[in-house]
Amino acid sequence: MYLSDRQRVELALPARFLWSIIQCGADGGHEASQNALKLIQTACIEPLDGLHGQDKLRIARRIDRVFSEAMEPLTSTDSHSISAGKAGLIVYYFIVDLVDRNILELYADTPMADAITQILPELSSLIAIKSVDKSAQKQAEKLFTRLRNMGFYATLRAAE
Repeated sequence: MYLSDRQRVELALPARFLWSIIQCGADGGHEASQNALKLIQTACIEPLDGLHGQDKLRIARRIDRVFSEAMEPLTSTDSHSISAGKAGLIVYYFIVDLVDRNILELYADTPMADAITQILPELSSLIAIKSVDKSAQKQAEKLFTRLRNMGFYATLRAAE
């Protein structure tokens, strides 16, 4: 099946976001995170399947550029910077929304689904804090808007 460059980036972004928050210790840096990190690394490169040489490198660089631009407001070093745990919760809501809107499918026993299953228990303590949870949901909506303004997930609309 043919995938455009944009489609490959869209497929890779959820895994790239998840990889980043695991690297930052959003799940508390537990042993599960090391297992999840290995799984998510596999999910990050799956959208590059079938590409070779310069084409693969070009798309990988584009994924990183889009990721950096979309996440920059969440990871800035000013006083409004957020914790790794909250960033993890934002990414979790981003992924849930993609699944709910049938943009992303998480099949059982795939690297992405297994990684989420492993880190979700660590994020659940933040979900229990209503103010953090509500803020993460709002930030996830802003992340969607940024990505949409960048030309990605055209069918995705911010929650109304």
